[in-house]
Amino acid sequence: MKTGRTSLHRFIGEHTRHPDPFVRSDAARLLGEIRAKSAVPWLADMLAKDPRHSKISAIYALAEIRDRRAVPVLLDMARNPGVFDFSGFYNHDMIRYAAAIALAILGDARGAESVADLLRIGNGDALVHLSPYLSSLPDSPLLRPFKKRVDLDFLLNPGKSFNTVRDARIAESLRHYHTPESLSALRNYSKHYSRYVRAHAAGSLSHLNPSPAATLYLKKWQRREKAPFTRIILARELARRGVSSAWIVLVRGLESPDSFIRATATEALGALGDASASPAIAKRLADGDFYVRLCAIEAQEKLKCRESRAEIQKCFERDHPRVRMQAAKYLVSKA
Repeated sequence: MKTGRTSLHRFIGEHTRHPDPFVRSDAARLLGEIRAKSAVPWLADMLAKDPRHSKISAIYALAEIRDRRAVPVLLDMARNPGVFDFSGFYNHDMIRYAAAIALAILGDARGAESVADLLRIGNGDALVHLSPYLSSLPDSPLLRPFKKRVDLDFLLNPGKSFNTVRDARIAESLRHYHTPESLSALRNYSKHYSRYVRAHAAGSLSHLNPSPAATLYLKKWQRREKAPFTRIILARELARRGVSSAWIVLVRGLESPDSFIRATATEALGALGDASASPAIAKRLADGDFYVRLCAIEAQEKLKCRESRAEIQKCFERDHPRVRMQAAKYLVSKA
């Protein structure tokens, strides 16, 4: 198979029509990361035809590419996303909000107008789930109608609900609010019953507070933490702070019998940007779990590892569709 830049873009783009919504979602995500304007027709077609909520990934991708050819289909999505809906189901409204936000990023004021009904009555769940994305965006007049809905007061008072995903989104979003209140809330989330919420709290706390006292807090937390997943996220943050012992946790995670832990450790090592981790990550390119292989390719791309190119080429030629797409993105990159 040809591996020129254009043919690799097309290879990923064709997967926006794959029967598996997870494959379609990954294809859209990767096209957004590549930011190729040639991807706009594929993503627009996915939005027009995809009947599932996976289409929100295409909206995020178009917001990254920032090509005004996407405006008509984004307007359609903001008004009617064409997916299953029922009262209280937030995914439908999430797509509408996301499309309107993308329009604002593209400089089109009609986004807010298209979701005026949502902004008027509000949908707390949809906004909470969009809050990490929305909170990360810079302030601007066109984004202000959305950002003022998801402010610190909203995140600190989301209402009572035992919803792990909601709490994880809030913990992730609080990294963008450097206040005593947000730090206090994150410390409370560090004791949450969910390992995922605790993990997001760890990342946000570390981001907001670079002090030695915060490092000590993270160290003590890691010693008491029982969940391997959260321990790896804590190790990632401690490694960023120069704690050498944290690397041992990450490297051991690569050999865990749990594929989810291997994937998490692989991803964490790639995020640290230290090329010395490349040889250990390269072993995971032959992992028995496709998602671990995917994470290994992504990590090697982030580390700009060229030594793995031949092995990743093999993954591109014959592997799970999601792995092949991730390999295509690596081959497009300068790694």
